[in-house]
Order: sequence, then C-alpha cells, then structure tokens
Amino acid sequence: MEKGWTPFFDHLRLYLTYFPGQRVTSLSTDADVSGAPVAVSAAIRDELGIAEVGQAVDVRGMRGEVERLGETDVLVRLTEPIPGMLALFTFDKGDGVTSARVEGYLFSSDAPNFVERERPAWQDWLKNLVPAV
Repeated sequence: MEKGWTPFFDHLRLYLTYFPGQRVTSLSTDADVSGAPVAVSAAIRDELGIAEVGQAVDVRGMRGEVERLGETDVLVRLTEPIPGMLALFTFDKGDGVTSARVEGYLFSSDAPNFVERERPAWQDWLKNLVPAV
C-alpha cells in the first residue's frame, strides 16, 4: 500500500513546502503506449534526459529539479517559466498496453493560458513515445 501512496505524499510535501495557499491550474493528459510500464517510464526518462534525484532538468521547455524518481514515476519541481510540479507516470492497462500520464500542478496567473497551449503538445509527445523492446 505504501508504494502506491508515496508519490502522492511527495506531491503534498512539495505543495506545502513551495506553494501553500496558492491557486493551482492543472495540466493533465495521457496516452496509451505499447509496452510494459517500466519500459515506457524508461522511455520518458530517456526522452527528457532524467537520470537522478536532484538533477536540474529542462522538461520540454520547463525548467526544474527532479524531486522523485521511481520505477514507473518521476516528479519534477518546476521553477520556470511557471512554478509548479510535474508528475510523469505509467501504469499497466493489460494486454501489453501502458497508460502514460502527465499530471502538472502550476501556480501562476499565466498558468491557464500555458496549459491550454501546452496540453495538446504533451499528449502528442506521449503518443509518440517508443519504449525499448
């Protein structure tokens, strides 16, 4: 049970540490990808150049720091251009299909416009992931 809840507690920890009381705009999208969740997660990390916790990263034009790196999930605290957090994770849907998801929580008055502009690009990016066989 702890394994499933730990990422959500990390989201809460980041919110309480960096964004308490701020209004959030959500960025949420997903795509079905052929392959196992671990392989799809590895493709996500490889595409974004994510290797370790504490690493400074550029995640498709958003800069931040890796806060969590699990077997099937990544959590990045974003600093620019909009502060927030971005969770990328995968789970098995069965029959060789994995759901790859992006869940962003952005804290800025510019966030709604940013999300409207970026959500389709994230969905296309997820759809085009090619995990190693």
